[in-house]
Amino acid sequence: MNTIDLLENFPVISSYINLIDQLYRSIDIKTGIFASDYSIKCPKGCGSCCSIYEPEIYYSEALFAAFWIIKENKSLSSLFQNIENRKNCIFFDEKNDYHCLIYPARPLLCRAFAFSGVLDKYGNHKYKSCKFMNEKKEFSGNFIPLMTNEGNTILYNNEMENPLPLSVAVEKAWQKIAFIIDSAEMENTNTDISRKYIAGYEIAPDDRHPPDTAPQPAA
Repeated sequence: MNTIDLLENFPVISSYINLIDQLYRSIDIKTGIFASDYSIKCPKGCGSCCSIYEPEIYYSEALFAAFWIIKENKSLSSLFQNIENRKNCIFFDEKNDYHCLIYPARPLLCRAFAFSGVLDKYGNHKYKSCKFMNEKKEFSGNFIPLMTNEGNTILYNNEMENPLPLSVAVEKAWQKIAFIIDSAEMENTNTDISRKYIAGYEIAPDDRHPPDTAPQPAA
């Protein structure tokens, strides 16, 4: 039984993972078209934003990243052992072409930064290139993608009152999913298991029995 099947009895977690996957695909298409049409790209080998900054993310994004780590690259879990006093993102890797160890699962902010715009006080779309980019560009117009819609949906669909630093949020989510998968694997082999914990983390009651209304994207 694969990793996805082991989460089938936990529809709340599965719904979060599927929702984030859809949102990431959406913003990737928008920013990809924008970058291609207006020749926007990061300097080769840059990674400056990752080396000096760690984003804060919500529960749903943390679950997606943790799920990817467990499914695709379990060895990354070792990174959680030394996360104190770090000034850069825990997943920053200067030897990696993208400087990111979880590039396919990177958060929304990392996907949209320098490739999306903001709304000014008049509600107009504004874009200004990152200071590290070789070509400085500024645009105005509705053709500029915003991450507002995807960001609002993520904000609406979370179980944390406040975002947490990426390393903290993903570690918590990783502990949770690892516990679920480990327990499910034991149950599938008819092993008698008792209530167990990973790093003191207990599964919340509503993870197995979701509320009547599953999380829905914001209107």
